[in-house]
Amino acid sequence: MNVVERKAPPLARNVSRLGHIDLAGAGQVTVSGSHAYVGHIPNKDHLGTSIIDISDPRNPRTVATVTLDDHDAHLVAVRIVVIERDGR
Repeated sequence: MNVVERKAPPLARNVSRLGHIDLAGAGQVTVSGSHAYVGHIPNKDHLGTSIIDISDPRNPRTVATVTLDDHDAHLVAVRIVVIERDGR
């Protein structure tokens, strides 16, 4: 049997991967400032939402997770609204 080894194709043209993080059942992602908010489809870890620090895109890290007590529920979509006030 002949085996031909091939180089893996690129993920996309003109795009380079900077970092990587494994998230169970990751769904919609919303980015605000230096954080990404990820809604999850049903997964074994019962994750609802994960908050990822992306201030260093080469080393993203999970800073918080919201788990769901109802194991049949899921939060695929996440919407974040940031309101900044100048303190006056």
